[in-house]
Amino acid sequence: MDSNRTHYNISSMTMTTNPQPDNLSPYLSKNTSLMQIQSTLIEIMWCITGGTTILTNFGILLVIGYHRKLRQPPHAPYMISMFIGSLLSAIFYVLPRHINPKNNIMMLYPFTCSIMPYLGSSFLVNLNFHICILTLNRYLSIEFPFRHLYFLSYKATACVLFCLWLLTAAIAALPLMTFVQYNSSRCALNIIAEDENARLAQQVYLTVIFACLLIVPLACFLPCYARIFYIVNVHARRMQGEAADRHGHQSSLNRHNIKAAKQIIILVTLFLLCYLPFAIGFMILNVRPGLKYTQTEIHLIPLLRFIAFSYPAVNPILFSYYTADIKITIKMYLTSFSNQCCQHFRHHHSYQLSA
Repeated sequence: MDSNRTHYNISSMTMTTNPQPDNLSPYLSKNTSLMQIQSTLIEIMWCITGGTTILTNFGILLVIGYHRKLRQPPHAPYMISMFIGSLLSAIFYVLPRHINPKNNIMMLYPFTCSIMPYLGSSFLVNLNFHICILTLNRYLSIEFPFRHLYFLSYKATACVLFCLWLLTAAIAALPLMTFVQYNSSRCALNIIAEDENARLAQQVYLTVIFACLLIVPLACFLPCYARIFYIVNVHARRMQGEAADRHGHQSSLNRHNIKAAKQIIILVTLFLLCYLPFAIGFMILNVRPGLKYTQTEIHLIPLLRFIAFSYPAVNPILFSYYTADIKITIKMYLTSFSNQCCQHFRHHHSYQLSA
């Protein structure tokens, strides 16, 4: 193997390099401190991402749980399930997997060490499928405003969510029950590192997961929003064509179309920027024979992974902003909190002046 290439397991984030000659030891020792600083900065970034994901998802779950009217819309169970999935991904994958990974207690146990790399893929798939289902629900509510209520019934919703979470669990557990041949005394990462057939099976497994369960939902995402924008635009033009005041309503129509276009562009662009680079890069590098990568590719993979797992932290903010009921409720809370702070400050200031 070339000196500038490294064996890299992109599912477990581990790598092994060739032994270096003795004359390179001063160079390696000089870069040890830089590597430690880089590792610390990476851990801080993951800590911020995990903490923000917990804060935003748990916060919006509290808002929805406290207000009954926010739980009444037919699509509310899907939103609650999506936020719970993002919260669990931060608690059970992002923070334990990337914060001080070398001295992580959870990675010392064979089961958690074995299943942890696959949890990341399963949680990504879980979030993407939730967003795909919510997008389809929004499309059906516009395309079939009456018949879509059947798909949002309690039985249909419970069945879809059960299948979705069952799929999430299967994605994480299936490797341990098939090609890894997991046992309670060894970590699956060590088994895969020693077994060429297991490594090949993992390559095929991860490629299929990312191709079928990430790219396919993304392929549904774009046409659904394109169709939604087209239907809303045609309906708005038809309604405005029946109005008497042509000029005034035409201006209102243009503002409505611009607002809808901005919303769709922001949602689609952010989603694609976060997930497509990681999914495509993962599949391209994962099918490379021998899993040998350059140093640039090795540093690129964690960066794309970090960007992908940053989306669950921003996702609740987007849904809060573009969901009218949640947006109004949060505004009410912020206004009430601001007024209370102002009253407290005024009371404290007047007390100091009187003293």
